[in-house]
Amino acid sequence: MSFPRSLLAVSLVLTLASCGQSSTPGGAPGQVGPETAQGSTLHAQATPVWTQVYSDEFNGTALDTSKWIAVNGAANVNGELEYYTPEDVYLQNGTLVLRTQKRSFGGRGYSSGEVRSGNNVTVTRGSAVEWRTKVPKGKGIWPANWLVSTGCDGINGCGSAWPPEIDVMELRGSQPTINNMTHWWGTYPNQNYQTTQYAGPDFSQDFHTYRVEWLADRITFYIDGVQRAQHTANITTGTMQLVMNTAVGGMFDGNPDASTTFPQYQLVDYVRVYRDTSGSTGGTNLVTNGTFDGGLSGWGVWSPNNAYQSTVFTETYNGRNGAHATEYSASPYEVHTYQVKTGLATGNYTLRAWVRSTGGQSVGEMLVKNFGGTQRSLDIRGYTNWTQVSIPNVYVTNGQAEIGFHTTAGAYQYLYFDDVEFFKQ
Repeated sequence: MSFPRSLLAVSLVLTLASCGQSSTPGGAPGQVGPETAQGSTLHAQATPVWTQVYSDEFNGTALDTSKWIAVNGAANVNGELEYYTPEDVYLQNGTLVLRTQKRSFGGRGYSSGEVRSGNNVTVTRGSAVEWRTKVPKGKGIWPANWLVSTGCDGINGCGSAWPPEIDVMELRGSQPTINNMTHWWGTYPNQNYQTTQYAGPDFSQDFHTYRVEWLADRITFYIDGVQRAQHTANITTGTMQLVMNTAVGGMFDGNPDASTTFPQYQLVDYVRVYRDTSGSTGGTNLVTNGTFDGGLSGWGVWSPNNAYQSTVFTETYNGRNGAHATEYSASPYEVHTYQVKTGLATGNYTLRAWVRSTGGQSVGEMLVKNFGGTQRSLDIRGYTNWTQVSIPNVYVTNGQAEIGFHTTAGAYQYLYFDDVEFFKQ
């Protein structure tokens, strides 16, 4: 249910299914052996332990506005025709009702309902979300239960705040037997996506459960408790809100025609959020403030003569999803930004991040060291667009590891990094 989708050409991978703290480096880190970008590496799939952390069963008399925002405004995205109004959002018989009407409202020919959690309820990697929903149908009707960046407002799109996005239930009203399960990654306007279609029953005839489990190494989709898709490449990062809505018209299913009846209703019996509490799977990111939304909090910095104040900072310029870290100077420089993680269980770990660089530096690397083995480094100077890279199979034997980014560069050469993760495989 993404906003800028119609504006850009994107790369599509389609599959079909049927119901059949600080330490100070003693010197500049050295590069040890070549590594390759591992954005699509498959990691060991440990079993997560899901603990429910939030639910709304919609058993009250009115929408809980401490958790949910009923969107109010004309949708100015995707060529859609509806005006979202709180009038079309209400609770009835233990369900959330999103009503879609054909009527003149707010300068549009249709009104409909959209509910989103904003910053009230958010999820990150290591989360699962499940809806039990009965969908509407009809040409031009576009229901969805999905996750999207908290920077999206439901009316005017997201801009640079998008991606991330995960579409868990998304149907064309003219094809109510096909559910589309999609995740988006990258940086607008150069985003990409992967989608899987599942052909099942007519989903508009009854309630069905739609669930996503979002871990660092995979996104798994379930319908009625049965796995119907799993995506293991280019896993989305960031913080997302929950959204339930029904759009009308636009680029996904076209506009309503004479066969479309109104009003239509999307009924949501519940939404439940879970967190992986196993402490040993890819869902548990051990990095503190890996998104840099908290500035450089949690990170140590080293440079010769303590000149790091002017060479490492956070910013949103050229960002992929909010803030990112930047190593940069108007004069030649060297700097190392790092974290030391302790109390680690023996085993294999992966360091993963999104990076971007001008190129041309003497050294520009992501690295792991002091873990009981030979330092591992990945040359990241050549990634002039935001790219997800990783160093997998870091075998920790001494209970600790130092992770970081090191640059030796000339004037005006930069290295960006964001959404840094270090997790046990």
